[in-house]
Formats: sequence, structure tokens, C-alpha cells
Amino acid sequence: MVCEATIILKVDKLIKAEIERKLLRNKNVTSLYRIDNGYDFMLMTTHKGMFELEEFVERIDREFKLKSRDVYFIIEKRK
Repeated sequence: MVCEATIILKVDKLIKAEIERKLLRNKNVTSLYRIDNGYDFMLMTTHKGMFELEEFVERIDREFKLKSRDVYFIIEKRK
């Protein structure tokens, strides 16, 4: 079962470029956007299953100094 998620991140400005480089190289990140309204990045991710998705989110939490993070699980594509 493939799991997809949209994740939004607010990061420390001093390491924003480093985080962007790492996310662009990550095989699970299918799209990466710079956004506003209090956040810095929105990423679309694809994973082999829920366990892999949870590991990915935990790794982001450990690896990056996040100010805030929200995860939205894709339940069903409509279009």
C-alpha cells in the first residue's frame, strides 16, 4: 500500500538552505515548494507504507531544527 502525505515545515532561517538541499535529494520527496503564511516549505511525499512514512517524519524531526511541522495524510485523490 502506497502512503502519501503533504508536510509543511517552519524552519530556522540559518539552516533553511541546508534543509532545502537535503529535501531535494530525498527519494521520498516528490515535490518541494517554498510557501508563506508562517511556514517555509511544503513537501509532497510518497512511501511504501504507513510505517515508512512515520519513520520519515520522525527522521525529519530529529535531523532538522524545526520551529513547527504539520503532516496531512492523503486519504483519497479526487482529480
